Amino acid sequence: MSVHVVRNGDVVNVFLRGFFNHSLLNSFSDALHPHMQAEKMVIFMGGLTGMDGTGLGLLAALRQNFGPEKHIILASPPKHIENYLTNHQLHRCFTLTTPF
Repeated sequence: MSVHVVRNGDVVNVFLRGFFNHSLLNSFSDALHPHMQAEKMVIFMGGLTGMDGTGLGLLAALRQNFGPEKHIILASPPKHIENYLTNHQLHRCFTLTTPF
């Protein structure tokens, strides 16, 4: 699992690869912590192969810590991850975009 962050002004772009689980706990939090003052975060999920409950928990914690007034986009999640997010009702907390 890897996380790569690129900031462009008030927008933080986060690129995830691999399986989103407990192995990313520290690196995900450490990578995003310096960018919590941004106005918008785009998390590119197209490189994910899967996600478990820890991944869901990390996204829920991010939503809470980033603030409800700020925009978080989950971009291009694979269909099985999009279904997982929807089944756990996290699609209500984020904007999900799918590939064209």
